[in-house]
Amino acid sequence: MTEKEERPRLKLKKVGRSVDVRRVAAEIKMLRRFMEACPQEFQALVSLTEGRKEGIGRTTMTILRKCGYVRRDGSPVPYFADLLKAAYRPATPDGPCLVDPLDLRSSQDVALVENAERQTAEDAKRLIDRLRKFRENDAGRE
Repeated sequence: MTEKEERPRLKLKKVGRSVDVRRVAAEIKMLRRFMEACPQEFQALVSLTEGRKEGIGRTTMTILRKCGYVRRDGSPVPYFADLLKAAYRPATPDGPCLVDPLDLRSSQDVALVENAERQTAEDAKRLIDRLRKFRENDAGRE
């Protein structure tokens, strides 16, 4: 796929917003990690997407803003609000979780998501490999 080609898009559950499948694959993975590593801040983000600001401290808002989830005015970035509306499930037997947010209507849609997840993992591996090479090359200069 060249840069000029349009990347595959599907709609989010509940919201209906058309989104880039590869971006969703990457962002949902990041949100899952954020939920595990920073549960208090994650719950604050969920509260903001549900229109509740009370009890969210300045430090938490700063963290959410620096992560790119919240705007300067304290409102959630619409893309992430929609993604959470489609994916967040507060009550499961294992506690809160993020489910697949995409509205998959066919085996072609499932294949698109699987391919996007594979491409995202490959992109991350390439980036890590480039960073390691840079670090090795840079260490030789010291």
